[in-house]
Amino acid sequence: MHIAMVGAGYVGLVSGACFADFGHHVVCVDSDEEKIAALNSGEMPIHEPGLAELVAGNVKQGRLAFVSDLKSAVGSADVIFIAVGTPSRRGDGHADLSYVYAAAREIARAVPESATVVTKSTVPVGTGDEVERIIRDENPGATVVVVDSAPSKYHSTLTTATLSDTVGVNTLLVIATAGAVVSATAIWIFTSNTLES
Repeated sequence: MHIAMVGAGYVGLVSGACFADFGHHVVCVDSDEEKIAALNSGEMPIHEPGLAELVAGNVKQGRLAFVSDLKSAVGSADVIFIAVGTPSRRGDGHADLSYVYAAAREIARAVPESATVVTKSTVPVGTGDEVERIIRDENPGATVVVVDSAPSKYHSTLTTATLSDTVGVNTLLVIATAGAVVSATAIWIFTSNTLES
């Protein structure tokens, strides 16, 4: 399975490295070219015990790569994850979803005819509907399914991914937006028992 992870920060980098370790081919894409250059040199932008070794091993195996060109990452992906930052907004403390929505717009412009997009960023309920609307408005000809995800051990709670949260989790809960038909491919990707394909 080929995965595009949009965002190579805390959630995207850790999740991408773990998916690669499950045996999937992952391309982490980030607009910060300095971060991508550092990752390609083996430097981690965050401190997470064991992450550098996990990343190095999967890069060496050819299952994990880092790029700044979203179109190249999305074009060959079976599933596209949005894993960008959602900092607190000034004034009211609610999540600032502007990065999520900007990623959705970029994905819409780069996506092939069909795609499964998963919001991995920590977002409030209903964000998937808005992401789907943005993608459909930007690219009305594309067939896109948008789903929200959370590690199954947390069920409905989205958390910051850490290696200890993700390693050993063999299933990811997928919550589809109302009326969405989630393909078997979208469900299949989330189990580590599918490494043979």
